[in-house]
Amino acid sequence: MNKNMKFTMVAIMIISALFFGNCSKKDYSSNPGNGNPQPTKSVSIVNFSFSPSSIVVAVGDTVTWTNNQNVQHTVTSDQGNELAGPLMAQNQTYKHVFTTAGTYPYHCQPHPNMKGSVKVE
Repeated sequence: MNKNMKFTMVAIMIISALFFGNCSKKDYSSNPGNGNPQPTKSVSIVNFSFSPSSIVVAVGDTVTWTNNQNVQHTVTSDQGNELAGPLMAQNQTYKHVFTTAGTYPYHCQPHPNMKGSVKVE
């Protein structure tokens, strides 16, 4: 093997190692503070209800509510102000990161019969 061929093979091996090495280093962990997005749970607003109406998440998780109805809705805490979503039109979302364990019951301000809860463990 001549010098040019050896150099080319070594260069290919180095480039391959760099390329394939980076592909395997993606970190999907949900550890806070490592720069990765936190897990997201989704709640759909449809047929004048929250679906699912109850969810369980971990401390640090994000919950995203999406209004899939052509009627405006909110996500409003039953007690306190942990959840204080705006009046959302169709296809709008409200996101909230839960930082403290507990149970958070909520409702829709214009439609108080719409109820849901988030349990944070």
